[in-house]
Amino acid sequence: MSKNAPEAQQTLESFGYTQELKRSMSTLDLVVYGLVFMVPIAPWAIFGVVYNAASGMVPLVYITGVVAMIFTALAYAQMSKAFPIAGSVFSYVGRGIHPTVGFFAGWAILLDYLLVPTLLYVFAASSMAGIFPDVPQWIWAVTFVIVNTVINVLGIGSIKIANRAMLAIQLAFVVIFVVIAMIALNAGTIPGAEFTIAPVWDAEKVNPALIATALSIAVLSFLGFDGISTMAEESTGDRKSGGRAMIIALLVVAVLFVAQTWFASALAAGTIAFSDDDVNNAFFLLVAQAAGSG
Repeated sequence: MSKNAPEAQQTLESFGYTQELKRSMSTLDLVVYGLVFMVPIAPWAIFGVVYNAASGMVPLVYITGVVAMIFTALAYAQMSKAFPIAGSVFSYVGRGIHPTVGFFAGWAILLDYLLVPTLLYVFAASSMAGIFPDVPQWIWAVTFVIVNTVINVLGIGSIKIANRAMLAIQLAFVVIFVVIAMIALNAGTIPGAEFTIAPVWDAEKVNPALIATALSIAVLSFLGFDGISTMAEESTGDRKSGGRAMIIALLVVAVLFVAQTWFASALAAGTIAFSDDDVNNAFFLLVAQAAGSG
């Protein structure tokens, strides 16, 4: 049992609870949970849409997004320290303001926790359908729902293992993409493609309206780090572990988002905008061209 367990038990009792959940989530486990929830390869699915909306400055959009999200994460960190109990926004608002307000806030945040997995199922099914076109998308979606349900029913132990496996797979894909992109840029596989500062800042194009429009889409990729707060009663750390894990997960995923979209924007070779037919598969089309199969 963790040395923080007695202290955690006393903390729960001060809020009128008795420890019933198994404390088995270390700070690293919480970080992994947050990363998997945000999905390190999330930009792949919306790269074309964000690219068009941001006039090619996709990395700038994600940099702007993480700055805004850091303030949200800091607020969550303070609340998780003050109320180290499960329930996330429901508990924070209910105990900080009023139970009735907390009830409505809880239902509002629940929409987030319903929306994110739903989007992931759609994106994942779409990606698998691109790899296996003969299999209908709905079959992939149903399969992912069933697998996810079984993992959750088996308990926190299975979730930890599944999270680590899924994160490892995604990071492997990120590494593979970066290697392909670097080789293509060095070899000149795509005419005109080069690694420049333009995707991060182009004074002739950047303006508040442009960034705001693209940010409203890209910010969806950051949804999920707050899910770490729901693990408060399963954390083996102190009152600060949840907030610490949120900040770390947010910064790590931001670096991954910026790096991937910067390389992808470089591969786009100054493309003004992707056509309606290519916008949803823009990232994969660029990878195919970089690999010499496009």
